[in-house]
Amino acid sequence: MASGEPWREHRKFAFDTLKDFGMGTTRLDATVQEEAVLMVEEIGEHNGEPFDPKHVISSHVANVICSMVFRRQFKHDDSRFKGLIKLSHESHRAIVSIANFLPWTARLPWDPLDVGRMIANSDALHTFCADIVREHVETYDENCIEDLVSAYIREMKKHEQTNEQTTMSYENLEILIQDLFLAGVHSTTNALRWSIVCLTEYPEIQERLYKEITSSIGIRSPSVLDRSSLVHVEAFYMEVFRFCNLQILSLMHSSTETVTFKGYAIPPDAAVIYDLVSVFSDPAIWGDPLVFRPDRFIDDHGKLIKRDELIPFFLANAVVSGGRWSGWSFCYSLVASCRVSF
Repeated sequence: MASGEPWREHRKFAFDTLKDFGMGTTRLDATVQEEAVLMVEEIGEHNGEPFDPKHVISSHVANVICSMVFRRQFKHDDSRFKGLIKLSHESHRAIVSIANFLPWTARLPWDPLDVGRMIANSDALHTFCADIVREHVETYDENCIEDLVSAYIREMKKHEQTNEQTTMSYENLEILIQDLFLAGVHSTTNALRWSIVCLTEYPEIQERLYKEITSSIGIRSPSVLDRSSLVHVEAFYMEVFRFCNLQILSLMHSSTETVTFKGYAIPPDAAVIYDLVSVFSDPAIWGDPLVFRPDRFIDDHGKLIKRDELIPFFLANAVVSGGRWSGWSFCYSLVASCRVSF
């Protein structure tokens, strides 16, 4: 919920640093490929029997996020790690509760909206992040900057030496870790779970994607460099974002000055909640918005069409969604390695 200078400084730092550690580049390939292979193997252990893939997917996605943010990958039977994933999912379920819009409901007897659990989960996540920061401070080595937390500590020390004004602090670092983890794991896991639903619902599309992958790159693990040659898979993922509308409500925004919109004056600092449903279901934009049709993102020459209206995580918070590259590679691995069938 940061705004103003704290938001600007931390957004720039997070974006620049995550790029340095491989976000959207081939530097992250090895980590994503490793987790994707393990995920497919774990799915195969169910021998075709029905199961909920939510925990399997979120665990591997979380490890990719963790590797960038605090340079750690967990064993999936690690009780601390499993608890962290559980808290992450529960926190996101509570974030969109009615209590955010009608605060008096948080005081209802017996806590029917689980507000108490949300607060307890937030405290637990914050404690986990505080422990991560403390461990990094104790072992800090300016010649060994391998993750976002170490990079943040180095930046803080630079500001201390030059007496330059900054909003960076250990407390804000703890919040930054929590935000990146929650946003990255939740959005990417959601995208992959909906991808599985769509692959299952439209087997003819699944077969087309499988043929494109095997004919273009064979059976090797995909790389970020393959995106340009796998147009149908990329278009499929874009249509999943649009059709499934992964993020109906997210963090609120506000304007920095009075804005007049359709005759209404929106004052500075007023909370603005955007409606992505209206964007993704507008016939004037998409023609047939209720139809799942990845080809809408491919032109007559077989080239990918990038639409300005495709804003699954809105605009300002898109950088911290964290999951686009991770989800892209995991999605390819799902299609290429096991061809989902139920």
